[in-house]
Amino acid sequence: MFEFKGNRNYLHGTDFYLFTVEYAKKNYPEGARLTQLSFRKLARCQCELMTQKPETGTIVATGKFHLTDGTKVPFWWVEGSASVEGRYEFDEDGLVANAQMTTHPATINMLKPSGNYTCIEVLVALTKKMHNEIARPSKGKWLFGQLNLTKSLPIQYEAAEIRLQSMLHDKFSVSEVWLDGQLMGQIRFIVEGQ
Repeated sequence: MFEFKGNRNYLHGTDFYLFTVEYAKKNYPEGARLTQLSFRKLARCQCELMTQKPETGTIVATGKFHLTDGTKVPFWWVEGSASVEGRYEFDEDGLVANAQMTTHPATINMLKPSGNYTCIEVLVALTKKMHNEIARPSKGKWLFGQLNLTKSLPIQYEAAEIRLQSMLHDKFSVSEVWLDGQLMGQIRFIVEGQ
């Protein structure tokens, strides 16, 4: 069941990621991995993951699993009507307080933080901090829009780095995700609420 993260009034992309990875572990053979997660809209009610394209309901995210035999399995996150009851603490500013940033080229990196932060939380928080430093929106906010992975994100790693590849009109961006000097894929951000 989803809970709101920190002071947000919508479900956070990092929680969708974690629930999606958990779904793959429970439902597919070992080695199955998440290769893509794309968000279409913000969700404020409980959501369900489906592997058959839904006939009804509001699709809030889509993606793909990659199985070890090469099979690609699409999935859809569909928003229901059940309300979100819980909320949990999340200190995003504290998480990225020690991050090091350059603006030309735009990169941000940090060592793995202490505490119970997941890898995806670190990557999203780093990307958001970098974007707000180089192109803070006058209206709306930067949101995690898409993740494309060539490898699974590990639990154990030493250092994380985000390298901006392109930014369009200060509203849409593509960045590379690096862990311990290894390219893991891309993360895309978009400004929502203009």
